[in-house]
Formats: sequence, structure tokens, C-alpha cells
Amino acid sequence: MELTDWVAVYGAVIGSISAFLYLRNWWYDRPRIKVSVAYAMGTGSLMGLHMIKLTAINTGKQTAYINGAGFELQGRRNIWFTVSPPRIPQPMFPKELLPNNNCDVYFLLPELVNSIVEENGGQIPVAAWFTDVTGKPYKKAIDPDLFSNWIKVARGTS
Repeated sequence: MELTDWVAVYGAVIGSISAFLYLRNWWYDRPRIKVSVAYAMGTGSLMGLHMIKLTAINTGKQTAYINGAGFELQGRRNIWFTVSPPRIPQPMFPKELLPNNNCDVYFLLPELVNSIVEENGGQIPVAAWFTDVTGKPYKKAIDPDLFSNWIKVARGTS
């Protein structure tokens, strides 16, 4: 092999390593959204109200932009929520979500039961999700038994 061949091999190796490191850093530094769903009771002016709280937590190293929240019904039919009842302060979408920060969205449980379950033939949500500005969904499965208990609370039968 001549010197030019060695220089070409050296350049190819350095280029491959650089590309690998760039892709690895891009993959590990991307935004990561973790979604949680919880039952919540109102405080202050919302005292005594039964609510469902969806939380998006950015566990990644880059800023994420949340564009909406919603629920997935049985049969993979999605229900979008980008506007909330005026009584509950909510984030405006799209919402900038910095690393290690969260975004909470609250839904009044009785209104949620009426708008989702009763208007959709008794289907209960099987997942809650947030979407980013690119449309990528971040989901969290909801235990059907747990949501059924929340419905009983909303109807005052628990």
C-alpha cells in the first residue's frame, strides 16, 4: 500500500467514528417525554372538585414542545383536548417543556366522563397521551379498572 492508500483508510476510519459519535449524541440528547395519569382533588377555588391530571415530564436533555393532550379510546380512536374548562388554569399549547420540567393538564372528572365515556357508547380510555409539535404521541396506558373506579367517583356511586 502506498501513502495515499493509508491516508484514505485513515480518513475513512475518522469519518466513520465521527458519524457514529454524532448519531449517538443525537440519540441520547433528544427530548424524552414521560406521561403519567393520576386522580386529583381540587384545592383553593377548586376545592372538592374531582379531576384527572395528565403530566408530561421531559426526562431528556433537549427542550421539547408539547402541542396537545388527550385520550385514546378502545379501538384506537383518539379524543383531542387542546382547550380546557375556563375554571381550571391550563398551559397554552404549544408549550415549551425544558429538560427535567413537567407540564400538568387537568380535566374535571364529571365533564371528562360525560364527554368521553357517555358520548362514545360507554368506551373508556385505554391510554392518555401528549403530542409534540411534530405530531409524535407520547402515551401512558390506563388500567380500565382504575378508570372505572374514577367513573364511579364522578357519578358519586363509590
